[in-house]
Amino acid sequence: MSMAGFGAAALLGPAVAVAACLDEDAAAATRRATDAAAEAAPPADPRLTLQTLVRDALDRSQAIGAARLLSEAALSDRDEVRALTQP
Repeated sequence: MSMAGFGAAALLGPAVAVAACLDEDAAAATRRATDAAAEAAPPADPRLTLQTLVRDALDRSQAIGAARLLSEAALSDRDEVRALTQP
């Protein structure tokens, strides 16, 4: 390794260490803020939580069903076009 390489490594080493420390500090601050928000929030009603989960599941199920129907319609259209082009 050349002298310039050693110099660059010496300069980048502390910068990388400082960046890692800053990232760890930011993650710790985010965790503390999340924990504080969770403690400050009132306890959720289990029945309301269950209703929300069921509603979300139904919405996803309907979206998947609609996507499946659109896919089947597209395949049907493709098959019809292929049938029309054949003698």
